[in-house]
Amino acid sequence: YQVQRCFTGKDRVCDTTYKVDTTTKDDYQCCNVETPNCYMEEKTINDVTCTNTVEFNCRRDKSAKNDGYGQSDVVCDRIPKQDCYNIPRKIQVEVCKTDIHRYCEKFS
Repeated sequence: YQVQRCFTGKDRVCDTTYKVDTTTKDDYQCCNVETPNCYMEEKTINDVTCTNTVEFNCRRDKSAKNDGYGQSDVVCDRIPKQDCYNIPRKIQVEVCKTDIHRYCEKFS
């Protein structure tokens, strides 16, 4: 585009010429362009392995059966138990970030 510098004057019009002062400037139109930036990254995850077991707590029952004579019964309590542990392993994960670049185009 062009920029003109103007002025107001009172002169006689006869035999008078003016040189118009113009300056040419470039016009740019710009915008932001988003582009994905993806790469592979190594991460550690844990596989959890659990073992379920039962423990027994046994004791002789001392009830008053048979007036203390004969065999006493064995009574067992079941105690459930769970043991878990981590097994670490490495995996590849894609990570993406957005890069922003300014793009300008010249219009004349």
